[in-house]
Amino acid sequence: MGSRLTDIFKEINKESKNEFIAGFGITRAILPTIPFSSPQLNWLLRGGIPRGRLAEFFGDNGSGKTTSSLDLCSQAQMLFKEEYDDRLNELQSCTKLTKVEQAELDELLATGPKKVAFIDAENTLDEKWARKLGVDIDAMGVIKPDENIYAEELFDITLDIISTGEVGLVILDSLGVLVSKQEAEKDMDEATYGGISKSLTRFSKRAVAMCAHYNCTLVAINQKRDNLKSQHGGTTTPGGRGWKHNCVYRLDFTKGSFIDENCKEIPKATAIHPHGNMVGVAVEKNKVTTPDRRLCWYTLNYTHGVDVVNDVITLACSLGIIDRSGAWYQIVDKETGEILQDSEGDLLKFQGTANMYNYLNEHDDIVDMIIDKIKDVS
Repeated sequence: MGSRLTDIFKEINKESKNEFIAGFGITRAILPTIPFSSPQLNWLLRGGIPRGRLAEFFGDNGSGKTTSSLDLCSQAQMLFKEEYDDRLNELQSCTKLTKVEQAELDELLATGPKKVAFIDAENTLDEKWARKLGVDIDAMGVIKPDENIYAEELFDITLDIISTGEVGLVILDSLGVLVSKQEAEKDMDEATYGGISKSLTRFSKRAVAMCAHYNCTLVAINQKRDNLKSQHGGTTTPGGRGWKHNCVYRLDFTKGSFIDENCKEIPKATAIHPHGNMVGVAVEKNKVTTPDRRLCWYTLNYTHGVDVVNDVITLACSLGIIDRSGAWYQIVDKETGEILQDSEGDLLKFQGTANMYNYLNEHDDIVDMIIDKIKDVS
């Protein structure tokens, strides 16, 4: 296929310091992700939030945006520690290292696992709640900007954090409270236009390239506002269109029904001491996977965070991994329809949701088995 176009492609690849960037056809690996605790959310997003990309969590007050981001932080910390240990063991087990490998080993020993950074622009981060969700607060970098820091300065701080290469996940909470320098320098009665849109667009353009280069995921939390520009009403989010364009995921969060200790929905009027609530997540934008999954509801328990077991039961029932017939639940082989057995040879068959829920709470191995089957289906 000797042609001028082929020669141009060869020249591009030769001059580029990166790997293959031009040619015919593409070979694109599945993007690695940072998972959530909830199997429902991981099913919706086919694994979680992609590494090295930008994403936005937005919604109404109390809809679960910050809670979901903290859950992502806890999972990221475990993932980064596992990756660090695996790579460290791999390098230390080598009898002879190249100069590049030795430099990598020295850097790993000096920096440790990739870190998680939480920029608490709202100054509302609850340490107890974060720990309950599994976050290692002592190992997480927390930035609490004061009232003298403009949005532009905070964006520069965020880019500086990413450029260290030591951070694998940055949470910015939230875009809705940031004040641009233009706004801050004007009196309250003076009109301002655009807000942080111009600086946020500039920031997101730079963040796209930097996040990809340093394999750092940036999640910004945003708030809903009434759309006063539209004659039809509705809602929008501050920050302009540039930021939205650069996000690979935009997730719309909704607070659902309250639940009791048995994960049963209870009316708001009688929810004096609820044990949790359902959190709805709708995919407003999906740029990285097949857009055939639109909405899910996951279970948030106020005592221990995401209720993985209840989510597993709900999702496995919808996928046919758990067969429900009346009050009976049975874990089956999807191909043969046979009821599976535990390690002692007992059939995995239960009467009533409560019995199955209690059993799975005490048998993590069965929960892991069901989750693996869910991954196989996806």
